[in-house]
Amino acid sequence: MRYLSKVAVLTAAASLAVAGTAFASNNLRWKDARHMANKLARHEAHRHKVDHWRIFGGQRVSHREIDYVYNVDYHDGTLCDATIRVRLVNPSTRLIRARFTDVHCEH
Repeated sequence: MRYLSKVAVLTAAASLAVAGTAFASNNLRWKDARHMANKLARHEAHRHKVDHWRIFGGQRVSHREIDYVYNVDYHDGTLCDATIRVRLVNPSTRLIRARFTDVHCEH
């Protein structure tokens, strides 16, 4: 009887651990999102003459989306603020995409 109760407790704990792991794989990880936001910002800096850029203020929108604030100073004196939205597109392949939203520029 004692052995049976131990097996039941271990089985319940193992099933909860597997369910937690399966749920976590559908979430966008902070580290992956930050990496993708930096990659998009570096790509933008190579396409245009940029003096300085900065990413800050990550905020989770949903379990698959994180928004970052992007600030950039262009060489011609233009200052822009934007939001970079990083999204987990396909949880099974861990495909992540990033794009600019809410772009505001001042000359």
